[in-house]
Amino acid sequence: MKDYSVTYRISPALFAEYCYFSLFRIKNYQLARKIGLAALAVAGILTAVVGFLYRSANIAMFGGIIALITVMIPFVQKKYIQSRYKLVYGKTLTTYTASFTKNGTFTISAGDITEKYTKQDITAVYLIRGGLAVRTANKGTFIMPYATTLPEISWFRTTYGNKFKKCA
Repeated sequence: MKDYSVTYRISPALFAEYCYFSLFRIKNYQLARKIGLAALAVAGILTAVVGFLYRSANIAMFGGIIALITVMIPFVQKKYIQSRYKLVYGKTLTTYTASFTKNGTFTISAGDITEKYTKQDITAVYLIRGGLAVRTANKGTFIMPYATTLPEISWFRTTYGNKFKKCA
């Protein structure tokens, strides 16, 4: 097997997808996010209805506030992700190169900085929608788009074993 690599710039869509994933770090993370928001909205509406039934303005207002906050969460989250992307990646259009070797070594480089991680240094490899997220022992996470120049999914499963998680 040859070494596989990809050269890329982190796109806003991939960064946003990683931000949504990083909240839960589980399979079907988008569904979990939507269910959480729906549950919060239902709780707010039910609280407001109970407040109206018992003629308690405070409880009804509290439920209305919860429902309103639930509606605003996706908007605020989107604005936060956009500003975070501009802060971290938007000013400098850094080109990254990520590569995997046949023994599972992961190398990432940006400009003149190169970091190398052995198979034991990698704690998890997540397949998210549109890319990969590689988490290292020092709690750093590197995101990259999934490209045809990278190994097949089966290679990640066999090389990293239970460290590889398909979450998309």
